[in-house]
Amino acid sequence: TDFEKAQQLSMSLRGTAQKLLGDLKYSVVNDYDALKDILGQRFNPRERVTAYRCEFRARKRKSGEAIPDFGYALRRLVRLAYPDDEYSNILEQLVINQFILGLAHVEMEKHVQFAHPTTLETAIAQAVEFEAFTNAQEMPQKPKAEEFHTKSLP
Repeated sequence: TDFEKAQQLSMSLRGTAQKLLGDLKYSVVNDYDALKDILGQRFNPRERVTAYRCEFRARKRKSGEAIPDFGYALRRLVRLAYPDDEYSNILEQLVINQFILGLAHVEMEKHVQFAHPTTLETAIAQAVEFEAFTNAQEMPQKPKAEEFHTKSLP
C-alpha cells in the first residue's frame, strides 16, 4: 500500500534526507506520493534538469579519464537531464552521439562512428580497442641488432 511504501521510504532515509523528515507533518510522512514529491523538490529540483542538460551537451572526456568512466558518466547525466523519460533507444543514441563527440580525438571518433554502435557498451569497446591499438603503435620499439653500431676495440 502507499502507507507501507511511505513507511519503508522513511525508514531507509539517511543523513540530510532523514533530518528533513523531522520538519514534515505526520500526514505527509505517511503519504508516499507527497513524501516522494517533497524529497524530489529538495534533492532533485526541476530547475536542475536544464543544468544537467547543458552539462551533458558540454561534457568532453577529461585528460587521463578512462574511456568507460567517461561513457558511464554520460549515461548518468542523461538520466538526470531527462528524469521523466524512460531510458530508451533514443536516450541511448543521445549518449552514444555525445560519447563520440566528447572523445576529443578525431581518429578515435571516426573509428567509433564507422562501427555504427547501437549501445554505449559497444561504443566504449570500440574506443578502448582504438586506444589500445594506437598506444601499442606509439610504444618505442627495441632496435634491431643490425642497428647497433659498435666500435671495434684496437
